[in-house]
Amino acid sequence: MIPLSVLSLTELIYGLKIFFVVSAVLLLAIGFHKRNHFGHLLSSLGWCAFSLYWLTHTPSYLSEGNYFNAFFSGGAVPFFLFIGYNEYLLRNTNEDNHSLKFLAGTGFIAGAIYFLIEYVTYFHTGLLYITAYQTKFFLHLFGYEIELGEMIYTDKVRIPILKEGHAGKNISIVLACTAIQSIVIFIGAIYSTRGDRRRKIKAFLLTVPVVYLLNTVRNGGVIYLVYEGYLRFEVAHNYLSRYGAMAVLVILVYLMFNILPELHEDIMGIMELFIKPFKERKEKKD
Repeated sequence: MIPLSVLSLTELIYGLKIFFVVSAVLLLAIGFHKRNHFGHLLSSLGWCAFSLYWLTHTPSYLSEGNYFNAFFSGGAVPFFLFIGYNEYLLRNTNEDNHSLKFLAGTGFIAGAIYFLIEYVTYFHTGLLYITAYQTKFFLHLFGYEIELGEMIYTDKVRIPILKEGHAGKNISIVLACTAIQSIVIFIGAIYSTRGDRRRKIKAFLLTVPVVYLLNTVRNGGVIYLVYEGYLRFEVAHNYLSRYGAMAVLVILVYLMFNILPELHEDIMGIMELFIKPFKERKEKKD
């Protein structure tokens, strides 16, 4: 056993992240498949573990000046605690909530895939290589040549993008450049919602391959715009590509709702959980 004094703060936080996320995924997996007293209790604990996982991310985001991610990681804490509270309320009832079951399934599937890729080096580096080489091939099709540098293992594993005559500009492919976050959420949501298999397959083909291909275009576009001096990296990456990607995701979600209206019902059911306390308070006043 390693004495606590030997561990650095970074190593301790990293260990806690692993513990919280593995606990969350396992608890939600059981809670998704066992919708009884025991399952609701485990789902509740799973969401608490997820809230603690995201809480460990917030300080590092703030120290990096990444206030966008800090806002969402901090906001995830009360969100997941509230979802866990609602699961806990169901433990002694014979009722179930389709929206809570959907969210537990989405969290378990998306979490299992994403965190396996994030924390297992073989999968992490493999996905980076695939993304980097496909971006290089995409730009090559348009006559724009780049080279890939040696993979660098620091706080973030990355593959540098090299362009002759542009040594002063540094762009790298990191995990966030793979669109894996969006992809696993789509996979988890499609799997966990109600609906027949045919419509789920149709929704999958409409979203996951499209997100993957458009992400390659996004990466190539950022590299070209920055290396050719049309835009600064902060503008091209943090604003143009980020908000452009969000617009595309909104359109894809809308199309998914048409294929799987049950998905829309599940999401609206989650929103209703947050609105319900305000409605009840208003009714009491009236």
